[in-house]
Amino acid sequence: MFLVVAVYYGWETLFENGDPGYVILGIGRWSLESTLAFFTVVLWFSFTVLYLLVRWLGWFIRLPKKIKSKGQDVTLNRSKEALVSGLVDYAEGNWERSETILIKHAPSSAAPLVYYLTAARAAHLRGAADSRDSYLNMAAEQSPGSEFAIGITKAELDLSQGRFVEAQEGLLHLQTTDPSHPAVTKLLYQAYLKQNDWQSIAELFPILDKSKILLKTERKILAIKVYGGLLKQHGEKASLVDVDRLWAEIPDDIKALKDLVFCYFTAMIQCGAGAKIEKQIVEYLLVDKEDALLELYGEIVSDDVARQIQVIEQWAQLYPRNPVLLRTVGKLFYVTENWQQAQVFLNRSIELKPAASAYHMLAEIMKMKGNYEKASELYKQGLVMESGQIVKAIDMTQLDPAVSSEDTADLVPEPVSGSDKTVIS
Repeated sequence: MFLVVAVYYGWETLFENGDPGYVILGIGRWSLESTLAFFTVVLWFSFTVLYLLVRWLGWFIRLPKKIKSKGQDVTLNRSKEALVSGLVDYAEGNWERSETILIKHAPSSAAPLVYYLTAARAAHLRGAADSRDSYLNMAAEQSPGSEFAIGITKAELDLSQGRFVEAQEGLLHLQTTDPSHPAVTKLLYQAYLKQNDWQSIAELFPILDKSKILLKTERKILAIKVYGGLLKQHGEKASLVDVDRLWAEIPDDIKALKDLVFCYFTAMIQCGAGAKIEKQIVEYLLVDKEDALLELYGEIVSDDVARQIQVIEQWAQLYPRNPVLLRTVGKLFYVTENWQQAQVFLNRSIELKPAASAYHMLAEIMKMKGNYEKASELYKQGLVMESGQIVKAIDMTQLDPAVSSEDTADLVPEPVSGSDKTVIS
């Protein structure tokens, strides 16, 4: 705008004076004379030509770089398309093709880590362990500083393959860098869980709670497994001190859960301290005559066996068709060597629901009475029942490998108590 205004006023001034303007340029002995109008046109033309020449020269100078950039853009676009195609193949189960595409385009991509990690997962799924490890090494070389992403991927693959110790070692290494990393913590607790390392999970609880990795329900279920597993371990070692110490450390809200209380009762009985929790078991049984709890009550070595029998015999009168309750009464009479009463209650229990342990105790009673033929028959019946339960449990597991121990728990022969072991022998 400034140029236009200047030209306009300059032209008006010259036109009013009737003078076309005069320009002279001199260099040494040379001089150039022209009218202002002609000089302006030449100056404008020269500027335009020079400007275009400079622009064209700059374009030619930048041309190789533009060609290279364009090539890189094409390569990146192809890499992006390859990533999408590789991910689709991975999702559809075409793992070998996915692996081939991703590895081919990984070096030219902007984020090779994604390509190598996905290719490693694809190789893992098709069972190519060597290729998987190779791709993880390539990812480490191509993407320095991605230790966590690579380490977590490797741990996940190790866990899925059942290599729990290897996964644990890698995760513990990552934990030294970031102790509260959520993914590391979650995978680490899963590795511990697969190995039934209850103590390590218990030590991990503060980090799990702080990271809020688990839902409230999941946290409660895990706590039951962990503390129940620890109580079982201490009970099997008959370590009463450890059982008491652990029970004192368990939070009150978890300690109040029935399943965990039963684990505590079992551990105490295994430690020979059943008399200490007899009153608590009775209080639970007054509310609900659960079979598992009745079995535990029968395992208690009470300070007052007569009172123990009196209590449970009264329950048997109230619930005359509870086979577990009747078997427990018979067992207590058997322990006190009251063979007549033991035989009565064990026979009534078998009529309602046969059990191997009941057959074994009856067989021993018949043996005590000198009726060896009947004792032999009862032993056979008990052993047949035990073997049938074992075979049925094995068959279910073979037909469906996904069947867990909990699913076949009711098919496994009943646990044999100390007195039952004597009977069987």
